Order: sequence, then C-alpha cells, then structure tokens
Amino acid sequence: MSRALNDLEARLQAELGSGTGPAVSIEDGWAAIEAHLDEPVRAYTEQIRVEPGVTLTVTEAGLGGEPLIYLHGFTSGRDTMDQWLPDLVAAGYHVAVPDLRGHGDSDKPDDEAAYSFERFADDVLAIVDELMWDRFILVGHSVGGMIAQVVALKRPEQVSRLVLMNTHHGPAAEEIASVLRLSIGVAREQGMDALADLIARAQLPETDAHRRLIEQRPGYSEWLEAHFRASSPAMYAAVCRELIEGEDRLDRLRGLAIPTLVMVGDQDQPFLESSGRIAAAIPDARLRVLGAGHNIMFEAPVLWWAALQRFLSETSEPAV
Repeated sequence: MSRALNDLEARLQAELGSGTGPAVSIEDGWAAIEAHLDEPVRAYTEQIRVEPGVTLTVTEAGLGGEPLIYLHGFTSGRDTMDQWLPDLVAAGYHVAVPDLRGHGDSDKPDDEAAYSFERFADDVLAIVDELMWDRFILVGHSVGGMIAQVVALKRPEQVSRLVLMNTHHGPAAEEIASVLRLSIGVAREQGMDALADLIARAQLPETDAHRRLIEQRPGYSEWLEAHFRASSPAMYAAVCRELIEGEDRLDRLRGLAIPTLVMVGDQDQPFLESSGRIAAAIPDARLRVLGAGHNIMFEAPVLWWAALQRFLSETSEPAV
C-alpha cells in the first residue's frame, strides 16, 4: 500500500475509534473550448420519475439529434458535461445527462438498499424509456462507466455505441478496498462533510495532470469538493460496498457486440490496467490512452474531444 493510502487509512481508523506520461496542454485546450462556451444552446432541466418515490434531475439538449446519454462518476454530477453541451449539440447529438440517484439535485433515498449498480442501470433505462429512445449512444466516466457496462449488458440491442472512460470491470484491489471500508464507517456515522475534511487532511497524491488542472482552472477543486459533500452518505456507503465486493463483469463483457471506445489517462492507476482488460475483452473495442489522470475530459480536453468525435464518426449508423 502507498504511503498516502497508509496515512489515510490511519486517519480513518483514528476517526472511527473516537502514472507518468506526456505533458498535457490544459491551458491551450481550455482556451479552445472556452471560445464556444458563450454560444447559445437550448438546454432543459426536467424531473423524470424512475420508480415510486425516486425522481432524477436530467439536463437535456439538442432535441432531434442522435440520442446520447452521459453518466457521471462517483460523487460528481450532471454539470460535468455543461461545457461540452454546445459542441455535442452542434455535432448533431440529442444529449441527456442525469444526476444519478444520491447525487446533485436528484432524490437521495436514506436506505443503502436503494443503491446498487443494478438500480442505477434501471434508472438509466427508465430515462431512456421516458425519452422514447430506441437506440442511443452510452457514455460513462469512472463509476458511471461501470453503470454503463451494466446498462449495455441489460439492453445491448439498444446501445448503438459505448464509451467507457477511466473505469473498471469489477472490485477494487485490496489496498484500495481497505480504505473504502473505513471511509464507509465515517460516512455512515459522521456524514460526508466529516469524510471530506478527513480526505483533505490526508493530502492524497495528485498526478501531474491534475496539479496543472488545479493551477489553470481556479475553482475546480472547490467544485469537486462541493459535489462530494452534497452526495448522499447512504449512496456513498452502498457504492463503496459494491466497489469492494460487487460483480466482476469481465467475462460477461466478452459477449458484448457493441462498438466500444475505452479511454483512460496514462497516469490513472489502477484504471489504466482495468481499461486495458476491458478493451481486450469486448470484441469490437478500441483503447485510447491519453496524457492525463483520472478526469480526462478536464485534463486533456482537446485530445478527449478528438478521440470521442473520431470514434463516433467512424462507427456512425446509417440514417433510417
């Protein structure tokens, strides 16, 4: 276990008892992207009931385009995709981005049993059904990528293309699982604010790409932290439990007949290795390794956008 993980584990126990790669031109990349941020895009925020007592908040834009749904990562939110909406709509996509249950402006059930990758996947399919999408592009980041795998395995006939970013196919390695187990206790007993404070004091290591991003994007760290603190502790505990002891989907992914793009940062361990295994398992998959860490959309925005657009154009389906 790394020194930083050891330190975090020690802090968690005390609380409960009482990749290198090429330089990332983030600044130039964001300058190019920000040129489009003032372009008008008509986006709608709607509430979609996915089951009795659970309603999700969904941002939708680009009505009439090719359907695409994006699933954000663990303790993140739908605004992750805000800066990309103008470009996605301009490229001809009808985009839906939900706050997953337990996150952001969506409902946050108090019962941990209300959260599992299966339940998240069923929520996604309920949104797709509500929007009356027969076929759709499915994009997921990190835990969102794990949920996307479950969605694709449930309804492969509806997923036209699959994009998996910085994700895994199964349980975490033991050195990470041991820290997750302890963090569950803090979340349950003291809440997300206490856990966020504890993680901040642990000073976890950062990749070079992430350090540059923080330097060049004022407010980014605060944005991440605000999402973390706003997340449901029940959701946090349930997802951590699934990350520790959930299904390994790798064998089932071998039977997935969907064009797939797997993207990962070359500084993003352990997801670099798991992404390689996913790409090798899915028959029609390709792997793109970018000079970045875990948040490739922010750390390598131009490379990420180029890889996504190239894949979607090369695998586009003929118009019906």
